This record gives sequence, C-alpha cells and structure tokens, in this order.
Amino acid sequence: AYLHSPYIQSLKEDIKSGIIGDVEFVDTAFFTQYYVEDIRMYKELGGGAMYDLGCYCTTMILSLIDSEPATVKAVAEMNEHGADLYTAAMLKFENGVRAAFNVGMILGKNTNDRMDRLYIRGSKGCIKSSVEYNQAGELTYTVVVDGKEITKKVMVRQNYALELERMNKAIEGKEAILVTPEFSIKNAKLIDEVLEQIEY
Repeated sequence: AYLHSPYIQSLKEDIKSGIIGDVEFVDTAFFTQYYVEDIRMYKELGGGAMYDLGCYCTTMILSLIDSEPATVKAVAEMNEHGADLYTAAMLKFENGVRAAFNVGMILGKNTNDRMDRLYIRGSKGCIKSSVEYNQAGELTYTVVVDGKEITKKVMVRQNYALELERMNKAIEGKEAILVTPEFSIKNAKLIDEVLEQIEY
C-alpha cells in the first residue's frame, strides 16, 4: 500500500529531477516490537522479520533502483520457533548500485516501539527520512545538496485507501496498476534469495 503514497511519488520525482544526481546507495530499516505471543513469531505460520517487515524494505529498494540484483548477502538471528527475529542484508545490482536493509522484531516485549529509516545517497547529495512505512498525515523528508538541507512536506491520505482507489480505477480501465505482476515477482525472488541466505 505504501508504494501508492504521494510521499513515495515525491521522493521518486526528486530523484528523477537529478537533484541528488545518480543513485549510488540505498539504506532502509524497519524495526518493531518483540511479540511475546503472535503468529509473526512462528516459522510454520509464515512468521519472521523478513516476511513481515523485509518485504517493505525490498520493495522500497527495488522501486528506487532500476536494475537487477547481482549479489545478495544476508545473515539473521533466529528464534526458538525457526523464525528470523533480526535480518540484515547487503545487495549489489548489475548497474553497480549498492543497497542494504535491516529488519527486526526486537524493540522491547509487547510494546508499541518502532523504528523506520530511509537513506538514499546520490552522486550530488542525499535524501534522509525517518517516516514510517504506510504512515499518513503531513510527512517530511530532507534533501541535502552541497551541505544545504531542504525539508520537503507531503500530505498523505491513508495508504490502503489510496491502494484500493488505484485498484478500482485499474479494474475500470482508467489507470494502469501501480504494482505490476513483474515487479511483484522480482520482489518475491529477492525475498526468496534472502531467505535462502539465512537458511529460513
């Protein structure tokens, strides 16, 4: 759903404008609480940080880097139920761009603690953000060029509503779908590669 956000579209427009130059490195993270008893904590129920949180990071990276992953390296800490509590991955793409992400369900037991991060480094500057995935409201991120910081503000409605509206328009033939089958398969392949690396 978050890919439908005007916040993401604004990020992409800034990158396309060339304000930070060519993207060279993307880093993102998504951490939540340690769930004492939850389906997310069991491998046999499809649990783990990679499935629950990593899919956000991989889609973010793939939506910003127009190339195929050439090298994927990942490590993880597993819990007693076989699910990954914490996964860290490094990627290198065919065009030479690098990316990294960290995901984990480790921030306190049964709390509402959460941490999100996005850093996009270009040849001329960077974009920094701590906006939560799927957040709504007035969102901000910072563009840094030549040591000068520019704060961008974007008003965002509820992302799931935006996703449903886009789907309805696609069904009616008024707009193309935003998340294509090809993109979804590319993301699934990357997730599979990470899961294989961590011996999930």
